[in-house]
Amino acid sequence: MVKEYVCNRNLYKKIKKFDHKEMDEFLTKVYMEGWNNALKEVEHIGESPREKLEKVLNKTKGVGPKLKAAILNMWSE
Repeated sequence: MVKEYVCNRNLYKKIKKFDHKEMDEFLTKVYMEGWNNALKEVEHIGESPREKLEKVLNKTKGVGPKLKAAILNMWSE
């Protein structure tokens, strides 16, 4: 579970005093923490939808390499 980001009163007062550079650095840090947390969550999900589709197509009777390639090409568009 991702920890919740809390803006308490002390942090709020500190942010109010930021200049442009400090605010840019702070927001970049918050954004990157969110990005990294999202990447960690995605790693737990496992396969991508495309990989799942490929597995289903491999198991489906009557779908050969040409049809599979055509379906996957349409998927990527």
